[in-house]
Amino acid sequence: MSSKLDYKNIAASLVNGEPLDYKVYPNGTLAVIAPTGQKFIFIADQVQAEWQKIKPDPKPSAKPPTKRGHPQKSASDTKEVRS
Repeated sequence: MSSKLDYKNIAASLVNGEPLDYKVYPNGTLAVIAPTGQKFIFIADQVQAEWQKIKPDPKPSAKPPTKRGHPQKSASDTKEVRS
């Protein structure tokens, strides 16, 4: 399991509120004290499944901004007026 999991947000999502406390065990188990004072223990599979539901979407690759308005005129489009 990845060490980059946001356990605080996972715990909050699992107990539907801000947990009073939580602890992550080496085997991936997550013990959470819910806002009501109840203690819940979630196995690693439950923690991973919850992370898949709440994890942030990857940032899209940077695209160059599109220009709006009139297209630029090329040299062949402009006519020089010579006097």
